[in-house]
Order: sequence, then structure tokens, then C-alpha cells
Amino acid sequence: MSGKPLTGLDADQQSVFPTVTAYIRATVGEPLGSAESDRAIQRLTNILCMNCCEALGEDAAKVAASFADTIPAGRDVPSCGDGRLAPHKWLRLEAGKILKTDAGGHEIDHTAVGRQSWMWDLAGFATEWGLDQSGSLRLLQLMQDHHMPVDWRTWKFYRLAYSSFRLGQTAMCADAAANDGSERARLRAASSFYRRTLEAQLRDPTG
Repeated sequence: MSGKPLTGLDADQQSVFPTVTAYIRATVGEPLGSAESDRAIQRLTNILCMNCCEALGEDAAKVAASFADTIPAGRDVPSCGDGRLAPHKWLRLEAGKILKTDAGGHEIDHTAVGRQSWMWDLAGFATEWGLDQSGSLRLLQLMQDHHMPVDWRTWKFYRLAYSSFRLGQTAMCADAAANDGSERARLRAASSFYRRTLEAQLRDPTG
């Protein structure tokens, strides 16, 4: 199948937001039960505290972790259906249609992330595509319009958790790629991107 992989710059194109949000809604999985949902949030909190502390210090980690404290416990929530929404996972076909590639078998992340709320996909889209404040607001409004409202502090928590996880993941992989200079450079660049994103999210009180 021929098509052009998208980049973060394509986020401004009119068809991207409706297509991606429709995909997120269509791929949500079976709900997480209340106990499983609580465990999922705790795993992300642990990742967030550890990676944020290592990268930015204890004070930053405390601020980041505070967003987990206000997420209501014991909730059943739809589960994440993909977890891999980076721009290069999407193709624009010759006819102009946007198609998601690599779309199956990701319901359970085989890292410490594990099975998560559908919010993990939403945070992944916003982070990987580098959405600014206006882009994030547009994203949340689209979900609101389709009866999937997002609480602001919950949104902040998942954005921070996603960035901190990817920061730690890419930094670790860069260290492991000592014998492959080009791959190590790519992973270090990615790690720097997630670090900047995490810092920006902590500085921005509006989300």
C-alpha cells in the first residue's frame, strides 16, 4: 500500500483531528474494572515519580505526582485500544484518506505500563504530535462533543505520565545502543524531545 507517512506538522491539516479521535473512540477496549483501574493509575504514578525525579529532580516529581492524587479511585473506565499513535504510524493515501498502520495487538502494553485507560491513547496522540495548548483544547473539545469528557487534572496526569514513560524508555534504549551510532543519536534526540515536553507540561498551568 502506497502512502506518505505523516509528521507532527500534519496536525494542522483539517482531517487529522477528526480521523484520529474517531479512531481512538472506535478502538477502546473492554472497561477496566475499578480495582484494575486503580492498579493501572498506580503503575503510571510510580513511573512518573521515578523518571521525573531522575530527569528533573524531586521537586518536579512531587508536582507531577500531585495530579494523581485527585483522580477518583474505584472507577470503571474504557481501556486503551492501541497505544501507538505517533505520526509515522499514519499514512496519507493518494486519494487523501488517512490510514492507521500497525493497528492490532496493542491492547496490553508489555512494559510496566500494562493495560491502561483510553486516556493513554489520547495523551499519546497529544504528546507524539507535539500539540500546543490550542491543539490540546481542540482535542478535548472533540472528545467532549462525542460524550467522552476529560477532567483537566486527569488529562494533566496522563500527559505527564506518558511523557515521563517515553523519556525513560528512550533514554534506556539509547544507552543500550552503544554499538549503533545512528540509532543511539536518534534515541537521544527522542529522549530530549520527551524531556522538553515534560518540562513544558510542568510549567504550563493550563494543560
